[in-house]
Amino acid sequence: MKSVLLLLLLLVSPAMANTSNELPCISPETACVDELTKRAVEASGEIRLLDETLALAKRRGWTDYISTNALNPLTMGLQLARNIAGGGDVQQRRISIKALQLRRAETVAQLRERIIECVTAHASATAKAARGARALANHEARVALAEVNYRS
Repeated sequence: MKSVLLLLLLLVSPAMANTSNELPCISPETACVDELTKRAVEASGEIRLLDETLALAKRRGWTDYISTNALNPLTMGLQLARNIAGGGDVQQRRISIKALQLRRAETVAQLRERIIECVTAHASATAKAARGARALANHEARVALAEVNYRS
């Protein structure tokens, strides 16, 4: 199951495949899930793209106050007044920035959810393997005891 989690992280981040194949931890504890989520977020191409788009949208914000409609000075003035008051293109930019921030948060939540599923599945498989090993040890002890009873 550890290989499934590694595969998930490698699919999320091809760049991470070259740096390290070892996970810092693999338990369903909050600190471990936080660390794995942090690594997945750092390596995610989609989140990187969303961050770049957000930075660009924030940097280009002042251009929304300027109108390209130079044909009619009255509509240009009204559009400028609307933008200064917080409506028009400025409002649309703010809405698009909030939508990008929401998309980023949803993507991080989806990554975290998937990591929790994989870590929980790993913990379950590990517990099942431990139960199987104990059952095998008990069976071997019973066989050895039966063998001793048979010989005596």
